[in-house]
Amino acid sequence: VHLEDTRGFLKITDLSSLPEDLSALVVFSHRTDIVVQCSIPVVCVIPRNIVVGIGCRRGCEGELLYQNLCQHLESLKIDIRAILKIGSIELKQSEPGLIALKNRLNVPFTVFSAQELKEYESHFPQSDFVQQTVGVGSVSQPAAWIMSHGHLLEPTLKQDGMTITLGVNQCCI
Repeated sequence: VHLEDTRGFLKITDLSSLPEDLSALVVFSHRTDIVVQCSIPVVCVIPRNIVVGIGCRRGCEGELLYQNLCQHLESLKIDIRAILKIGSIELKQSEPGLIALKNRLNVPFTVFSAQELKEYESHFPQSDFVQQTVGVGSVSQPAAWIMSHGHLLEPTLKQDGMTITLGVNQCCI
């Protein structure tokens, strides 16, 4: 159930021309590039609505996963505090690097069976190596697709033996 009471609030879509009679401003966004310069109090609310699909080689270090994720978030101007959950293939549910990342972010780690990911893999580029290794040609993009209900943010980061795909779970906005 989504309840919304906007009494006393005025929705503003252009921060460059604020009405003069505002007594305070509440900014609701997962973006880091929103800068408000005004003389009234400003409260920033960061919704936890970003999902992270991850594919990685066995033994991928948690610190490297974290660094690459931070780099990717920064390139897309997304606040790390907006992460709702991470997800990968069932085969990786005990992967130490992913467990370390989940713990560091303090978010749930959702895993999907190869069959669940196969339902969506045709929408994305596939890797023969990944197909032979885990039984599905793509992991990060289908995982993010499922968790975000098809609302992916481009591009997918591919480096250091890992892929990271971000999505926006609009149910949490």
